[in-house]
Order: sequence, then C-alpha cells, then structure tokens
Amino acid sequence: MQLREFDRGVSLLDAKQYAEAGQIFERYKKDDPTMADAYYNLAIVYANSGREQLAVQELQNYLKLSPFDGEARRFLESLKGGGDSVPDKRHGAAAK
Repeated sequence: MQLREFDRGVSLLDAKQYAEAGQIFERYKKDDPTMADAYYNLAIVYANSGREQLAVQELQNYLKLSPFDGEARRFLESLKGGGDSVPDKRHGAAAK
C-alpha cells in the first residue's frame, strides 16, 4: 500500500469518518504489522466509536512497537480509567 492511502486515512479520521478510516488502517496493519502508526490511529478510531476495549488493545500493540511514546501511554491510561480523552494528534504525514 502507498503512504498516500495512509494519509487519506488520517484525513478521514480528522473528518470523523471513522468507519472508512478504520478500514484503511486495518489494511495497513495487516499488510505491515510493524507499522506502529496504523495501530495508534486505529486506537483513535475505536475510542471515538465507543469501542474502548479495542482502542486499548491497539494502543498496547502500538506501545510494543513504540514503547517510549508518553502521549500514547497517557491515552492508554485514560482509556483504562474510563476517561474519554482522545488525543487531537494523529500519526502520519497528513497529521501535521
């Protein structure tokens, strides 16, 4: 898959089109299980879709690949604590 498609997923995520964005990030995760940003963005998709448990799983997967990301750790702790704080920051080139 091309990174342009990943950036499209980020744009869809920003536009709150979670189902379509999620499909793109799921494909990236399947095609390249080491692409950490796909897991992080999926966590945002799931958290915004009321699927907190899936968001937690994706963040845990992300942190296996990017263990020093403090923002992701805070996001994870917020979800585990029942919070609804979803970061504004997205991962990917379109996320600037």
